[in-house]
Amino acid sequence: MPRFFFHMVHSNDRLDDVTGVDLAGEQAAFDHAADILQKLLRTSAGQDLDSTYLLEVADAHGNYLFPVSMDLPIIQQVNGGGGSAKRRDLYRNLRSSGPEPGGGVERGFPLFCRDVS
Repeated sequence: MPRFFFHMVHSNDRLDDVTGVDLAGEQAAFDHAADILQKLLRTSAGQDLDSTYLLEVADAHGNYLFPVSMDLPIIQQVNGGGGSAKRRDLYRNLRSSGPEPGGGVERGFPLFCRDVS
């Protein structure tokens, strides 16, 4: 099973995921990133995050795959709406036209991305 990494990016700050998560494929990685951001929005700390935060998804070789931005409508539906069909469509659009990965300062990543259940 491939391993994916979820790097939190905001402006010039970057928190790298140094552990990653084994998932079935890129669609599962997109779903996982969306779950992370939705659950983060439900926390008190998440209430202070603005729409410019995003997760950059990378593969085990460090290759940038796509971003999952906090301002996506599916992320803003923090009560779990959206469904897998909408996520698949969003994922396809991001893979075909996603922005370049953000730069910034590398730091250790708090491993919250594994604890989204």
